[in-house]
Amino acid sequence: GKRVNGEEKGSDGKKRTVPSVKRERRSVARLLQKMREDKDASAEAIEALESRFKNLDAEVERLETERDDEQIRKKTEIEHQNRFRKIKFFERQKATRKLKKSQRLASEDNSEKVREKALEMEREARIDLAYIRTFPKTEDYVGLFVEVKDEAKAARRAEIRSEVSRKLLSNAEEDELEANAVL
Repeated sequence: GKRVNGEEKGSDGKKRTVPSVKRERRSVARLLQKMREDKDASAEAIEALESRFKNLDAEVERLETERDDEQIRKKTEIEHQNRFRKIKFFERQKATRKLKKSQRLASEDNSEKVREKALEMEREARIDLAYIRTFPKTEDYVGLFVEVKDEAKAARRAEIRSEVSRKLLSNAEEDELEANAVL
């Protein structure tokens, strides 16, 4: 097989699977057994097949480990999705209300100070919504609107919020550049 982006690919270009590698390993094992029984087989050819067999054995082990890790990750994601579904729903509702309220305040004829405060509220609400939507699925969800007593969880929440904020800011800058380029 050939390597594409660090992954072993088969002759058809698809990712190699455990059953296909096991089939190839069995085939090499049968060929190796025939060559050992054959008196005319060269030692180099047998050695090359033994090396190929060991490589296939290692690849099967690696693929099985990757498959198991992926299954565990998917199971964890499903458990967290079910466990935190209500919390995320209520927080999304709360953040959406906050966003609508800030947009309403910004659109009304108010003083500059009120409008600035409304725009800041809108930015915070957008960050909250993005936080809820993009929170890592394999981690326990840390709520936005609850008091967190654990320092590690509070730090993780702040880290994810700042990461989301950075992404939103960079996306806003890209959108602004595209809008200016069109004009």
